[in-house]
Amino acid sequence: MTKTTKIVILLIIAIVIIAISVLIAAFSVQKPKKEVIKIGVIAPLTGNAAELGQQIQRGLELALANTKNKYELIYEDDMCVNVDMALSAAHKFSIENVKYVIGPLCAPTYQAVSGIFNNNKISFMHTSGVTPPFIQSSGEYGIPGLSTTIHREDEFLADYIWNVLDIKKMGLLIWNEEWAIEHRKGFVNRFKELGGEIVFDEQFNLNQADFRTELTKLKNSGAEGVFIVALNFQTANIVKQMKELNIDIPIFSQFEIEDPAFLDAAGDAAEGVIYVYPKINTSNPETRLFIEKYKEKYGTSPNYYAFIGYDSLKLYDFAINKCGDDTLCVTKTILGVKDFPGVSGKISFNQNKEILREFVIKEIRNGKPVIVFE
Repeated sequence: MTKTTKIVILLIIAIVIIAISVLIAAFSVQKPKKEVIKIGVIAPLTGNAAELGQQIQRGLELALANTKNKYELIYEDDMCVNVDMALSAAHKFSIENVKYVIGPLCAPTYQAVSGIFNNNKISFMHTSGVTPPFIQSSGEYGIPGLSTTIHREDEFLADYIWNVLDIKKMGLLIWNEEWAIEHRKGFVNRFKELGGEIVFDEQFNLNQADFRTELTKLKNSGAEGVFIVALNFQTANIVKQMKELNIDIPIFSQFEIEDPAFLDAAGDAAEGVIYVYPKINTSNPETRLFIEKYKEKYGTSPNYYAFIGYDSLKLYDFAINKCGDDTLCVTKTILGVKDFPGVSGKISFNQNKEILREFVIKEIRNGKPVIVFE
């Protein structure tokens, strides 16, 4: 081997070594991490509606593992109806440049923070039902409800009571809060339209625990059934006191009662309670997987608000992926979805910002919810 050949071989070896070193260095350099996007969450984490806030939180935490972007969830408690706590959270998010907020859940706090979020161009999503007041107060940047359109929910229940159960006279026991009052309005309008009669109609405050006076009036009113809309601890008190007073008429309510906070508290008195529930398509693989993951992590079945919590983050992820940090685009994109594949069902909004859902009727039988009509 000539001296020249040796030099060439050594040069080739040196070049190969350098090339390998460059490749190793290139692969050893970490890829830049995706920016973590902050999302504020205002929910009842304590107080009488804490079980609903917990369900939303659990759904959100499960969604974190299944998003295209990386998120940091910043939780703030509003106890459902504490306006001062909600306003404090809204100001905090504004100062910290949080551009997206999930919540609040309840009417007083949602409407209280709406102006702050709109003024600061923050996209925010109500996690409960859509009502006309929510739509009016949402402004450009608000999504007025991801759960159900409340009046459509109530109309479905009224139709079932009138057409299937042949009940013509109804009594009402309603919490004196906008969400519950809107439920009353939707039900009454439809039931009267069908030809029904409201023979008892009472409202009560959040701190009331004894309903025997009202229930005695209900018993003597001639009502063939009663529609109760309240937080779960109050509904549990009402149905137990009805049993104590031997008031044997069908009890109707809305889907929030499908939760241990009502079922465990009410005990045997929950038996036979009938309520409207958004239709969950358990044949959808993603929905089944969500239910399995939820049961695996928390040891129980998800309440509907857990589905809503999961879908709220997924919707934001979808819209942020399309719009970047343009918060108005994000809000409009979410309100413009058609048949978005949520675990709660296909999600669509109409031109009036009302969400379109299907419903079923359930009844508590042997302590368990059973679908009796769809």
